[in-house]
Amino acid sequence: MKLDLEFMLNNVNTQRTKQCRLNLWLMTLSEDDRNAFWRAMDNETIPLRHIWKTIQAIGCPNQESSVRSHRRGDCKTCERTTTNG
Repeated sequence: MKLDLEFMLNNVNTQRTKQCRLNLWLMTLSEDDRNAFWRAMDNETIPLRHIWKTIQAIGCPNQESSVRSHRRGDCKTCERTTTNG
């Protein structure tokens, strides 16, 4: 997925709820890609490092530790729910 400046500038998050940086980045993806991400996160046979390297390759700004905290449900900014993962 190629992100260009025009897309990034016009992709305004209209939600006023508090979200972490990972969830804000996930909102730039298609619904199918977001669902694929959360399915991978729920699949304990997929190593976390593989998930992180994969999303990093397509532009995710988060560190591996942030992705790990989301897999555990320990993000201090957001709560993982059925609406965000």
